[in-house]
Amino acid sequence: MTEELTDEQKLELAGAVPTEKGKFLFDACHLGVKDGHIVAECDDFEASKELALLLSEEVFIRVKPVVTTEPEPKPD
Repeated sequence: MTEELTDEQKLELAGAVPTEKGKFLFDACHLGVKDGHIVAECDDFEASKELALLLSEEVFIRVKPVVTTEPEPKPD
């Protein structure tokens, strides 16, 4: 029987570097958009396989809310 990897194990396998507030950096692959598709440029084949493993699971995309500031009233 094969053992399921935990989320932490998958991130470790993919070479993720934890940062503040539970965010992770991936040094081996860089994501971009080309012709409307997500494109990953990875350092090697193994890194691309690890990224594909992570992306084959549930993917959550968070859009940061826009921070607006109140415009200062113009003096009359």
